[in-house]
Amino acid sequence: LPVVPVPGGVHYLVDREGHVMLPFPAGMAPAEVIRAEASLPVLYGVQAGTFAEGAPTADPRVLAALQFLGTYELSPLNTVTDIISVDLNRPGDLEVVTSHGSRITFGIRDLDPDFKMQVRNWVAVHQESVRLGRVIDTLDLSVTNNAPLRWLELPPGSFKSLPTQPVHGPKEIPHV
Repeated sequence: LPVVPVPGGVHYLVDREGHVMLPFPAGMAPAEVIRAEASLPVLYGVQAGTFAEGAPTADPRVLAALQFLGTYELSPLNTVTDIISVDLNRPGDLEVVTSHGSRITFGIRDLDPDFKMQVRNWVAVHQESVRLGRVIDTLDLSVTNNAPLRWLELPPGSFKSLPTQPVHGPKEIPHV
């Protein structure tokens, strides 16, 4: 369930199937619901005409981002890092920013429509980063072979201080 800001200052919520809704106004829902909404990933690069409240979106980039987020939620990375944002501005790609500051690029392609192969590759790179005591700065998984990778330069000993649990907690909005 991501938050989608569109030009004009409106923010929408989009469920897993692409149905569009407005978030709760502050004070109109329990505090935990407002906090949960505030912790959701943000989708950038969506045009205003793409959404109509109460209707499902047909934007293929938004639907691809929702598919990616669903696959990520089922991956072991869900317990290690949060998705802060997904940028849809580059045609054919999703650029994801994590709570560790990593920028991971995923390709929207027919051979991996549910992103399982690319997320599996991200898991493998993450496992190697843990083994090496390093953190991913950028990783471009839209490249199918020899994905470009750059490590984040950290002072010695700072790797252990990175969060090992999600920063924002569960991504589900409590039922009101």
